[in-house]
Amino acid sequence: MSVKQAGMGVDLITGLPESQEYDAIITYINLYSKQVHVLPTVTTLNAKGVADIHYWEIFRLHGIPYKFVSDRGPQFAAQVTWALYKHLGIQAGLTTAYHLSANGQTERANQEIEQFLRLFVSKLQDDWVDWLPTAEFILNSRVHTAHDKSPFEVVYVYWPDFTIPAGQHTNKFPALEACLEDLKKIREEAEAALQMGKEKMKEVYEEGKRKAHEFKVGDKVWLAAKDIKIHQASRKLGPRQLGPFEVVEHIGDLDYHLKLPLTMKVHNVFHVNCLSLWKGNEVNGQRAPPPEAVEVEGEEEHLVEEILDSQVYRKKLQYLVRWEGYGEEEDSWEPAENVEHAKAKVKSFHKKNPNAPTRVAIALFATLP
Repeated sequence: MSVKQAGMGVDLITGLPESQEYDAIITYINLYSKQVHVLPTVTTLNAKGVADIHYWEIFRLHGIPYKFVSDRGPQFAAQVTWALYKHLGIQAGLTTAYHLSANGQTERANQEIEQFLRLFVSKLQDDWVDWLPTAEFILNSRVHTAHDKSPFEVVYVYWPDFTIPAGQHTNKFPALEACLEDLKKIREEAEAALQMGKEKMKEVYEEGKRKAHEFKVGDKVWLAAKDIKIHQASRKLGPRQLGPFEVVEHIGDLDYHLKLPLTMKVHNVFHVNCLSLWKGNEVNGQRAPPPEAVEVEGEEEHLVEEILDSQVYRKKLQYLVRWEGYGEEEDSWEPAENVEHAKAKVKSFHKKNPNAPTRVAIALFATLP
């Protein structure tokens, strides 16, 4: 993989005191080179704002990432991508991958930035914007274990200097010399503090790794439903786990590739903390295999268990269908003609939900001028 093919992690540090009209930091990290860029912003920044900053500050350095990774979810990552494509005049379809744990790289960078700022901001904490360039330089000059090189070396093939050039020491500019000496001291102190923080985070990571359950390829696991968007009236009353799903691959130390149905619009790699082992003899884990499709007028169709909702999409009626023998993760929006063989279920749904969209309502609206 070359640097230009890398994904881009993006995250926000919020809850900061106001500094030069900013109250948040946006962090971009190239997931291959580990190069970090930190910029001041505002807490109310939306996906378009993230794309705008990427276009003006990041695009000229890193090009177009093949994916965005964000803790704000797959929809947010997709919105950022579309907004960036609009900037560049690109008309293309794209499915944005969302790795629930990959953004840990950005989170770690955020922790180091926060640690750096704690050391050097004033007591009023209103000058943190002034320290961001130094924080970014130090993060990008530190050797990363993934390459055994600093991000600067990976990207530029050399290590930018942070020392006073030899022969430049004169008494003509004592203020400048004092400033350079202060910067040198700041770098040394920051590197020492960040190294201590890095060692602490490594201890936490290793402890988590020791406690984590290891799954084998072929195992079936439950997936925590917390970060997965599914259709339900109340998340509080909805399922806590989805699946079970088969483990396809063990990636790295703590991530797993799962075999997911196509109806789940999420990336199929998850952190071990999102998973738990499925046991066939569990009361809540027992699931019969999905039934075979039935033949309706020469075509195979699955049986409808329940109609959950209806909507008008592009002037056509659709129903949200729960299929017999399948879980919530397989629910799908279907055109009304696809559930003609389940008229009793459709009638029952509308009886319970008299205000839900119907074909009659659509026909009436179609006649209006």
